[in-house]
Amino acid sequence: MIISFPRKLKKKQACNIRRRERPIYAKELILLAVFMVCLISTNAKCIDRELQDRVTNYYNLEKERDWDKTYPYRTPLYRKSINFKLYKRKMDENIKGWKLIEFNILKIIVKKNYAALKIAFVEKVPQGYFPNNVYNAIKITQISTWEKIDNIWYIRDACSRTHLTLNGDLAMEDNQEPIAIFVNFISTDSGQKLKPIKINLGQPEQP
Repeated sequence: MIISFPRKLKKKQACNIRRRERPIYAKELILLAVFMVCLISTNAKCIDRELQDRVTNYYNLEKERDWDKTYPYRTPLYRKSINFKLYKRKMDENIKGWKLIEFNILKIIVKKNYAALKIAFVEKVPQGYFPNNVYNAIKITQISTWEKIDNIWYIRDACSRTHLTLNGDLAMEDNQEPIAIFVNFISTDSGQKLKPIKINLGQPEQP
């Protein structure tokens, strides 16, 4: 027995087959674009997280005055130029009467192997720093700069906060790219903003 289908049905089936076989380039391109955006976004977040963790660890060590552990965060060139004995002595001298209470990362910019972070610091000041001790702390916003060397983020400028003389970007090769590449970011967002404040420090601490 031979069954024949109506001619119109055969045309419809052929049309459906051709439609299914036609490559859907537009949808594939959209999906690929979405995937690439997600991939780039994920990589950027990973870089930011890696850098933020490194910055957070460094300033927590500063709060503890653990110079043995902050020193390795400085660039290899810095450590070559300023030996640990001098670094520790100057940091101990500069920190007398001061105490880093807290820090808050406000903004991050990363370009290739360089990074600039806008950070707000709150620091206890020495007795007599302000007349009649009307204020006992300062809040200061500065730019911390970092450089990635051999896949590790090292600190270039750790922010002097008015008293840490060896925290600056003190060592740089003649042909090295300066952190001035962030000049627009620094000039618009930094400005060494210092504000005297009064905070509750609890029990008096030993200098």
